[in-house]
Amino acid sequence: MPFLLASKFTLGSTSHGLALLFGLAVLVVAIIAQRRAPEGKLARRAVWVIILANLTSVFHTSASHYFSGRVTDLNHVLPLHLCDLTSLVAAAALYSRKPLLCELTYYLGLGGTLQGLITPNLHYDFPHPTYFSFFQLHLFVVIAALFLPLGMGWKPRRPLLRTTAKVFGIICGYLLTVFAINSALGTNYAFVMHKPENPSLYDHLGPHPWYLLSVLGLVVVMLALLSVPFLRTSSKK
Repeated sequence: MPFLLASKFTLGSTSHGLALLFGLAVLVVAIIAQRRAPEGKLARRAVWVIILANLTSVFHTSASHYFSGRVTDLNHVLPLHLCDLTSLVAAAALYSRKPLLCELTYYLGLGGTLQGLITPNLHYDFPHPTYFSFFQLHLFVVIAALFLPLGMGWKPRRPLLRTTAKVFGIICGYLLTVFAINSALGTNYAFVMHKPENPSLYDHLGPHPWYLLSVLGLVVVMLALLSVPFLRTSSKK
């Protein structure tokens, strides 16, 4: 099949840039639709497009690995990578508007999944199925994370310190859980057993297992920085 001839993905390539531009275009259109007609049909459709794209991205990812002959690799079977779980959380957040789900979508989407878009852990380039599934999942998580505050006027709950502490606790619980699963299955979900094969931020965080402490330190910094836009708006209420 033609997609089997796809070359190895290259960071910063034309296909990488076009995928990011596509995501930016979708985000802009969705925000405009929401702001111009908050209760209109077009706005509702924009929300549902983002919800469905996030909801189906995990299944699309599994299907792409199946057709690539990688279905036997447990690292690509279970939806246990942070971005996989965040895509499901994002769909639920936009549908239910529950505060904790929205907070997880915002902080995990911009603090974690955005990094995946900048330095993709992707083996094959366009037009391989994994290229499309990877960018569908990661782009629409980030789109949801930005659409919440920019399109829907969402804000995290006050006090921000308590909200970010709760998110940090959930992240720590997630890492401990996947560490146990990885130890049992020989997998590498959340990259807690070893670093990604492709170049990434992990390469600058020290050797295993010490880079995990660096990751937690970066999580704290990320939570603080992503809360800055809400300091003034939160203090007024």
